[in-house]
Amino acid sequence: MQFFLSVYYEGYKIDTNAVMQRGKQIEPDVAMFNGLRLFFETSVWNDAELKDKNDWLKEVQGK
Repeated sequence: MQFFLSVYYEGYKIDTNAVMQRGKQIEPDVAMFNGLRLFFETSVWNDAELKDKNDWLKEVQGK
């Protein structure tokens, strides 16, 4: 996810759902896994791919 956001960094910077910490937007390379997952859930994935990818990442996160 961090690699994807490094390619689309300019879009990430202006996205209203970018990962925030203490009220400030943080760089994707220092964002925690859950923050990135939530960003992708709200801003990157379309409805058709959302459930499968989000469920898979939750499973990975739980291990």
